[in-house]
Formats: sequence, C-alpha cells, structure tokens
Amino acid sequence: MSLNHNVGDSQYRLHYDFNVRFICNYLSRKIREYHFLTKEPFDTICINVGGTNSSEIVFNNVLQISVPFNMKYYENTDESNKCKYYIELFQQGFVLANTYTDIPLDILNNILCKFEKENCENVWIAKRKDLKELGIKIILKCVFSMRNFSAYIIFLDSKIQKEICSGMIVRTKPDEIYFDRLFKDMIVRNDFLYIRNYNNIEFIKIDIDKALHGIFQSSFMECPYDDDDSIKDYNYIIQELSYNG
Repeated sequence: MSLNHNVGDSQYRLHYDFNVRFICNYLSRKIREYHFLTKEPFDTICINVGGTNSSEIVFNNVLQISVPFNMKYYENTDESNKCKYYIELFQQGFVLANTYTDIPLDILNNILCKFEKENCENVWIAKRKDLKELGIKIILKCVFSMRNFSAYIIFLDSKIQKEICSGMIVRTKPDEIYFDRLFKDMIVRNDFLYIRNYNNIEFIKIDIDKALHGIFQSSFMECPYDDDDSIKDYNYIIQELSYNG
C-alpha cells in the first residue's frame, strides 16, 4: 500500500508510506504461511490510496487497486484510529481486487481482523539459540510498529522459563529496507554473543557473562574494513540502526 503521487507533497507521502509498512509486512508474512498458488495475470496486489475506485494490471504482474483517501479524517485522527483506517483501506482494496478475479478474500479479512484484535501489533521471533551448557535460551524478538522497527535480545533461564535480562539492540525507521537483511544468525564465541548479518559481518556483540548476572550490555562492532569509504559507509549504516524516532 502506498499513497498516490497526487496526494500531498513528497514528505507527506513518505510519512504515510512509512506509517503503513508495518501492516504490509504483517500481511506478507501471514499470507506466506498459506502457500497460495498464484496465477496469471498477477501475483502481487498493490493498493494505491488516493485514487478513484479502479483496478488494472501494471508492471511485473502487479494488480494495482486504487481506493479513495479521506485526508481530512486521516489528519485529525489519533494513532490508534489511523491503524483502523489503514485496515479499512486494505479491506476496500481487497474487495475491489476480488471483483477483478477471485482472491482468498475471507482469509485476507481474517488476517486483518486478527491483527486488529491483537492491538495492531506486528511482533515475531527472528532467531532462537539454546545454550544448554549455560542453562539459558537466547531469543531475538522483532517489533515493527507505525513509528519504527526495533529488535531485542532476551536471555531466558531454560529451567524455569524466566527472563534473566533483555535489551534493545537495533531501532530503525519503519521500512524493511533498513532491517530485512540484518539477522542471519547468532554466534557464541569467547563469552560473547555476536549478531551476524547477511553480508556475513558481525556487527553487534553482547556480553553473555554480564547477561547471566542480569546486566544487559550490547555494542556495535567497529568496521571490519580499513579503507575510508568502507568505514564511512559502515558508520552511516550503524547510525541508521540507532534511529531515535
């Protein structure tokens, strides 16, 4: 879902698109669980908010659905009702898509209804690690909201399933482009937990010994390269992972 290019200015549209990404992400993850078989002429639905009710096939087998946008209502409602309005726009879009060709409308609506009942929370477990020799489990939990994406490491006592300590390791702007390739695996070495990304770079380390004593301490690693351009790029990425919005 994205805002039509005729609505507001570029900053207004960017802000809207950021705000709605957490629902798009939730839908995408839940839809994949059903393993739907797609067929021609499209395999993706894109909802264009701010147009007139219409549907058309656009580039790369995308069915674009246009739905109206009530800017006055949107600008004068609170965050909770904004989320409900996003859901209504998705539902309108899916109904229109179903008039173009049959889609699993009931399933899509059920996913959205469940999301709303769960207070519009998009939370999932990205990684787990069981350290039997230490009697602990380590969980990497992701939380994607209207305002940002955050990732947390949680240390659990395996025997009683009680949290020992936890802490946030990453916060980014609310878009997958900032975090989608961050968490390839978790590595334990020399009493530290290292988070490695899909470029095979260990970019976060967490002190396990301190965690066992209830103290959460994490830090970003220094750039693994020594040329100026790589260091500049790496530091910029780290800055993006420390978003304060």
